[in-house]
Amino acid sequence: LIANPSSLPIETDDCLYLFETIGLLLGTTGLDMESQCQHLRMVITPHVHSIEAVLHSPNLHRDPDFYGSTLSTSIAAIAYLSKGFSKPPPEIQQLFLETIQISLAVLRALPAVMQVRNKTMILLQRLILCLNTLILPSLSPFLEILILHSTREDILDVSQLMNQLSQKFKAIAIPTLDVVLIPFLIKCNDLMPNANEVIKNNTSPA
Repeated sequence: LIANPSSLPIETDDCLYLFETIGLLLGTTGLDMESQCQHLRMVITPHVHSIEAVLHSPNLHRDPDFYGSTLSTSIAAIAYLSKGFSKPPPEIQQLFLETIQISLAVLRALPAVMQVRNKTMILLQRLILCLNTLILPSLSPFLEILILHSTREDILDVSQLMNQLSQKFKAIAIPTLDVVLIPFLIKCNDLMPNANEVIKNNTSPA
């Protein structure tokens, strides 16, 4: 099902629950470390390959909504998989670290698709918990893209992600947040309604 989803198509929610179940089975049932790593790699590797195949599709930018939906589900699947590992050992953390670059590639390919941005933020929230400070060096490129392409509908989600970083890592997060704080404030200002919009909203009938 994971290596070749087209062999037996399943609904999106069922796919995510499958990944969550696999993560829980691997992370909470007392498997030894070697078995955990072996089985987790067997799940992650074909999943990453399937994402790479979609990214290389010649039709990717011809139908961004369709491919964005597919890729956002793939990103969410990694987040669901990580739910079984609240405080993973370094060997498991390394396997999840290996998903960061492919996730960033998805965001770079389709940054204007809200589903992709949304699922990317969900993944980052999970990896912050799973990887702890190991995630910090990789976060700035994500935040820069998320801020640049955010809209009034999801700028609050970006702020919540930044708040999670500051709350969890405190001073350690300063180098990561410092480079994106001014762009974030500028974006917030750009997204504020102008005077005409305010007047229109205030005069619209209830």
